[in-house]
Amino acid sequence: MMPSSPYCPTRGAANPPQAAFCFACGQALSTGAGLQTGLLPASQLLRQRYRILAQVGKGGFGAVYQAGDTQFCVYREHSGAVRSLAWSPDGTRIASGGLDKTVHVWQPTW
Repeated sequence: MMPSSPYCPTRGAANPPQAAFCFACGQALSTGAGLQTGLLPASQLLRQRYRILAQVGKGGFGAVYQAGDTQFCVYREHSGAVRSLAWSPDGTRIASGGLDKTVHVWQPTW
């Protein structure tokens, strides 16, 4: 049986079995359970952006995960589709116009 490859908790990269540091980012590799097997724990943050929400499949040589983009902003005030969107010149506000014949000015939170 081949030794498992340690996976980087930051990049999600598979590394050589004897590696102490990630080849992609140089971070020290953990020897904790889960990371050695290639399975990522819920809430794991990859590339400082994508958060693991759930494992949705597993088999063979890998697993499939549902992930959320932490830099994606959702605004749910329009009752219909949004037809136009514009950022303020200073980048702090967004104006959106929808098919519900309303315009909303909002400040995104990241």
